[in-house]
Amino acid sequence: MSLFGSGKMKIFFNYMILASGGLGGFFEYRTGSADSDGSILSLCSEAGLKIRDIEFFMFHPFFGN
Repeated sequence: MSLFGSGKMKIFFNYMILASGGLGGFFEYRTGSADSDGSILSLCSEAGLKIRDIEFFMFHPFFGN
């Protein structure tokens, strides 16, 4: 099967790492983009996937004007 064809392909794996850009959009004051809204985490959760190590989410408490 061609990766560039119109067919479907099943891929089996034990672990997957998603680099989704973060959750900065959740916070009023942030250094990151407001577009980083955590939508990938939400989709994974709704699909029943287990989300691990979320405690390592990096938050920059910098703000101000």
